[in-house]
Amino acid sequence: MDKRLFFLINMAQHRMFKFADTQCEQRLGIPVTQAAALMFIAKNEGCLQKTLSQALGLNNSAVTGLVGRMQKNGIIERKGCAEDGRASRLFLSDEGKNKLPILYPL
Repeated sequence: MDKRLFFLINMAQHRMFKFADTQCEQRLGIPVTQAAALMFIAKNEGCLQKTLSQALGLNNSAVTGLVGRMQKNGIIERKGCAEDGRASRLFLSDEGKNKLPILYPL
């Protein structure tokens, strides 16, 4: 198979992600990765941070930073897990819930 095909697919994927990121930033004030995490948390309210990491295909340290930024933006709340003191459970804040009607049509 022509190696150029993989290059073109990669370029298309990069441009689509860039477009989606720009749209999320303009309409919601958050990057597309936070938008994806927001949608996952909305469907899995109270999920473990580790579960979000698996769902997004990111390593634990990347998700720790992502969750910290989302918490700083006021769109989620992080609470300790009752079963495991080392784990965190994630919940949408009111601000996060207000972004969902704008996010889903995107």
